[in-house]
Amino acid sequence: MDKKFWDAISKNHAEYGKHYRKLVGESNDALNASKRAIFALHRGDLKQGRELLEQATTGLAGLRIRFKDQPMLQEEGAYRAAVEEFVEANLFEKFLSKKSLGEIKGIASPEPEVYLAGLADVPGELVRYAVARATAGDMKEVMRAEKEAGDIIGFLISLDLTGYLRTKFDQAKNSMRRMEEIAYDVALKGRK
Repeated sequence: MDKKFWDAISKNHAEYGKHYRKLVGESNDALNASKRAIFALHRGDLKQGRELLEQATTGLAGLRIRFKDQPMLQEEGAYRAAVEEFVEANLFEKFLSKKSLGEIKGIASPEPEVYLAGLADVPGELVRYAVARATAGDMKEVMRAEKEAGDIIGFLISLDLTGYLRTKFDQAKNSMRRMEEIAYDVALKGRK
């Protein structure tokens, strides 16, 4: 065996492993911050939600800078999952702030598939929001959430989604079905 060659391979492997663990760990931190942001937003704590989104933004932007030349950034599932959750949290915050759902500032533009996967998760958050608003008697917000979910589904249905994105779309359609049931129940109770 060529000791010099295999020593170099071993060194490269160890270096890759070190970077990989750092990427996964920091991606998980950003994912957790985004999940906690969604939870805070559902509780009506916009300030904490935005702080957690800023924390996720900083973490993801740092990863983008440090790993920009390494293909593992785009290929690593933990990173992609963190960006997807980040997109979902940001779009939900935009909805709550009555802003148009669109580009997310703060990190380099995610891959289109990651944006679409995050968008497909938003109807699920809108259902949770609508349930809370219906419980509080805020029918105007229930209807606004239903309209936004319908707009998202309308956009997603116009795409030829396959694989993972098709699964996400099917989940979004199920959320829309639930949203329609909520709106129907609210409308019936409003007539009594």
